[in-house]
Amino acid sequence: MKPLPRILNLFIHHPQSLLSILNPQFAIRNRQSAIGNPPSKVSTVYSLQPTAVLCPLSFVLVLALAACSNPPEPPAVPGEPPAIPAKAPEPVHTAAMPPPPHEGWAPVRVKIVDLDGNPLPNTVPVAVAQPNAFEKPVAIGEPANQNGDAVLFVPPDQRLYIRGWDFTLGMFANNYYDVFPGPVTEPGVMKLVMVLGGTLRAELVAPDGTPVAAEKVALMMYHPAHGPWWPTEATTDQKGGAIFGPIPAGIFTLKLRANSGAYAEVATVTIQPGGLQDLGQIKLTQESAGETPTPQLPQ
Repeated sequence: MKPLPRILNLFIHHPQSLLSILNPQFAIRNRQSAIGNPPSKVSTVYSLQPTAVLCPLSFVLVLALAACSNPPEPPAVPGEPPAIPAKAPEPVHTAAMPPPPHEGWAPVRVKIVDLDGNPLPNTVPVAVAQPNAFEKPVAIGEPANQNGDAVLFVPPDQRLYIRGWDFTLGMFANNYYDVFPGPVTEPGVMKLVMVLGGTLRAELVAPDGTPVAAEKVALMMYHPAHGPWWPTEATTDQKGGAIFGPIPAGIFTLKLRANSGAYAEVATVTIQPGGLQDLGQIKLTQESAGETPTPQLPQ
């Protein structure tokens, strides 16, 4: 139907719709009535509008609207299928499939890369019971090949977190995947991303203001969502200086504890991948920071 006959048909059978166009006040009251009142009152609102608004000038406006309306879109070509977005190709996985270490364990294919997508051979996939970086792994895969590809077998009855692991501790996981209990379906290739660790430097001062010299200091990094994330330790020099690293990159709260029992807490510290963060001088107190967990590293 062309625009003009369409509007004339609307004019004949639904005059209230044209009233809404020609008189905005009517349109507002019409909507308010339809929302706030029962349907029987909608006709009352219609009757409040004077029919005199449908004057010759209004009819001219209708014709002008019809002339300015956009022409209808051309019909679709018969038999032409709609365009379907191209699906991203599945990453090529080149690692051989070894036999499972235990009956019923399911294989998970992974590709371990850095932030730029470059493969990281000799890194390994691990499955842990907690998302933090130091839990003893439930399962350890074979080292990745030259393409970063590896296979990891996981038990079907545990919730696990799959991440990459660098035995040299030069790089740390930047992501992980959840695996829930139950039959393991083929998840495709998991892309595990690793980033360079950072370094932390601080000058530690005892509560009496003297340097914490030649003393072992434990550091626990706390993730804002997952709690204890990574423990490490360092021995201070004669001026109380300590260097911790490599350590995972990210934003953490730090808790330091010296062998003497003195400790300090530093909130919201950002460790950049491959960067050095200097905390400057930190004064320890005699309050206890609690025990620092020992990392259970893959063997």
